[in-house]
Amino acid sequence: MVLAVLLAVAAASCGWNQPAAKVGKVEISEDQLKADVEALRTVPELATLFGAEVPEKGPVPASVTANMLSLRISQLVLAARFESSKVGLPLDEANRRAEDERTKLADIDEQLTLQLGSPETYAKVPASLREILRTFLLYRDLLLGEVPEDEVLTTVSGIFAASDISVAPRYGSWDSTTFSVVPPEGPGQSPVPSNGPAGS
Repeated sequence: MVLAVLLAVAAASCGWNQPAAKVGKVEISEDQLKADVEALRTVPELATLFGAEVPEKGPVPASVTANMLSLRISQLVLAARFESSKVGLPLDEANRRAEDERTKLADIDEQLTLQLGSPETYAKVPASLREILRTFLLYRDLLLGEVPEDEVLTTVSGIFAASDISVAPRYGSWDSTTFSVVPPEGPGQSPVPSNGPAGS
């Protein structure tokens, strides 16, 4: 009986997908990362915005995948710091900040629409990635917008130092000096498989 249980656990473990990265207890799944990378293929304007060169078919450069993973990690770190900054606020201050968030998000949506060329193109960006992009920019602006330029690096270092960040080795490692994922050494191809015809 015990042996059967152990074998069942071992079989389940073999099918378990290790997350691409973790920030504290929050996991970034490989499926999420895969969808983000594929969005750069389906929305070329988005790839241009990222300054990325993504082939229509075949493997994606590991550096592109690393950049997308860096974005998701950074968004989680900034979101956690922003939420902690609101704890214990008086109701009137909390309401004022909520209104400020709504205003800034509307501005960010407008900026992203302009940068991508049209509302139709912006709408093509998958909803989950669109939300990551807009909230990353929101938290960045609200947390760092009023920080003096010569103190930005120190402030960012403090924000990230308080976070427990881990990256699956197949995607590289986290560089705490550049606040980004450094892809593993090798041929430079992403371990994220491609969807459908793009990967054929």
